[in-house]
Amino acid sequence: MEPKISIIVPVYNLADYLPKCLDSLLGQTYKNIEILVVNDGSVDGSWKLIQEYAKRDGRVVAINQPNGGAAKARNHALDKMTGEFLTFVDGDDMLSSDTLELQLKKFDDPELDWVEFPVVRVDSNGKELNKAKAYSDFYPSNDEILQRDEFVAYYASHRLSELACACLYRYSSVKNLRFPEGYYYEDSFYFTDVVATTHKGALSTSGRYLYVERENSSQLIKSTGKHLYSRVCCYLDRRLKFLKLSPQYKKWFQ
Repeated sequence: MEPKISIIVPVYNLADYLPKCLDSLLGQTYKNIEILVVNDGSVDGSWKLIQEYAKRDGRVVAINQPNGGAAKARNHALDKMTGEFLTFVDGDDMLSSDTLELQLKKFDDPELDWVEFPVVRVDSNGKELNKAKAYSDFYPSNDEILQRDEFVAYYASHRLSELACACLYRYSSVKNLRFPEGYYYEDSFYFTDVVATTHKGALSTSGRYLYVERENSSQLIKSTGKHLYSRVCCYLDRRLKFLKLSPQYKKWFQ
């Protein structure tokens, strides 16, 4: 039997974007999926949409919680998922139709823990944006297999994405990982733990995570003191864990 892929989708006030997101997931060429959609206290009709999709397709799992942030929403879904593989998609983003099928083929290697795939910035209609390189961009130049002792070097040379999204994980390899609640940059914290605890990864040039750039995206909101505090905490956490993994990079963290 084909393995199941769990897709976790946190949603907060995304009624204008959610249908395209869920349609892109339900339209995947790989069909054995469950989509855990967590409504994080939305007040714009998102919860109604989620319930409608769950009634329409049994692969959609509707989860409702009081507003607590994306990290709490993802953690809630991690406690309920049932798949052998896992990925994250934000409720305003999309996947190209063959993305999951193409990444799953990499896992013919039973020792592989995760595979990262390209991130392409698009507008709300899915049209690629031709802009200067930004945080969300990620374009692996080659299909590669990475061993644990290469992870930090690839991070240092900007050859890993630092996103929790745009990656397919073997769930048994990351089952003990959770997102830190109450911080910004939860993806970066999670990415740090993936690098620090797994043993074999891959970079893929196939498939596309379609990152929708919108005006009120959390990535474009003006930084506050809490953003700075979260950034510092993430840096210190990463420094501790990465130096334990690769002490030769001590100068890089000074």
